[in-house]
Amino acid sequence: MTRFAIICTAALLAAACSKPCITVTVSGLDETELNISHMALKDYPVPNDSDPRVKNETIPLKEGKAVITPDSLPSLYAISPASKPQAFIRMIVEPQDRITIRFKADENGYIYTASGSAAADGMADYLGTVHGTDMAIDSMVNLLNGDPDNKGYFDIYDSLSTARRTLTAAWIRRNADNPSAALLLRNVPLDSVPALYDIFDESMRTSHLAPLIDETKHNSDRRIATRKAAEATVPGAEAPDFTLNDPDGKPVSLSSLRGKWVVLDFWGTWCGWCIKGIPDMKKYEEKYRKRCTFVSIDCFDSPERWKEGLEKYQMPWIQVYNPDDAPLDKNAIVLYGVQGYPTKIVIDPDGRIHKVFAGEGPDFYKELDAVL
Repeated sequence: MTRFAIICTAALLAAACSKPCITVTVSGLDETELNISHMALKDYPVPNDSDPRVKNETIPLKEGKAVITPDSLPSLYAISPASKPQAFIRMIVEPQDRITIRFKADENGYIYTASGSAAADGMADYLGTVHGTDMAIDSMVNLLNGDPDNKGYFDIYDSLSTARRTLTAAWIRRNADNPSAALLLRNVPLDSVPALYDIFDESMRTSHLAPLIDETKHNSDRRIATRKAAEATVPGAEAPDFTLNDPDGKPVSLSSLRGKWVVLDFWGTWCGWCIKGIPDMKKYEEKYRKRCTFVSIDCFDSPERWKEGLEKYQMPWIQVYNPDDAPLDKNAIVLYGVQGYPTKIVIDPDGRIHKVFAGEGPDFYKELDAVL
């Protein structure tokens, strides 16, 4: 993606754009810079903001204004005053767009307005719809920062967040043909996503907006399936079979381990509590390996990061990798309804779930001592 082209002369800043541009105006505080993050829609999603496909820049404001040339591909932008990085506006920008964005600060926070394209007009309308709720949420955040253990504050915050998601879903239903609806789909209640996906016109679902829509739909389907599986992952239930590859690329199936006790350990190199539990896991695997097979299932790591972790932590039992993009009916995380890490699942020799342990604690090890 091209970098920003910033036009700095006062005359050009004051004039309306005659060429594609994003004009940003900040008022209400002494601001000198903008934070800009942008990436091509075709690259969405990325694992984190440090991905090289995300361009992060700080650009100067001249008398509260800046003019930016849009990227040469349809892109996703996040723009904020540099002193208030949490006060950002996300927007879809086309290469031919001529957009005006205004940030105005007052005693109640920021008011955002945008105009000049269908996506900008839609985002401005949406922000107006949720503005009152956003102000109430910001107030509760300030109260929680001062008293983080106040359950009453948290309950109000949670209720307001739910209300915002509901308002977002209602806005999308009214504006399903607006490009910003594709971006906002990620902010609706979980169970609303499938129905909202169906109201998008086919031309929109197959356009350059498809990565935004498809990723949200995929994540929703996955979370719904995981939640349903968690309800079914109970003692006495048959353990779902799966086949995953070990570090050498050889497939390992759960069904091939029938006849012995099995421990499934869902972990990741990014999980501090998972790493903290490795020494105890080593002790208990060595103690019971004749009667019990340990299987660690890596989640949400790249294959490279996983193998680096195996080299570092030296866990002498079966290690397999769960690809994040695996189909739902083959994804071990989904099949077992795993919603926290580490999760350890004990399976009896007949292939039935004996007990599920979420988190790292002594109960898991006490249970192994009891049954083995």
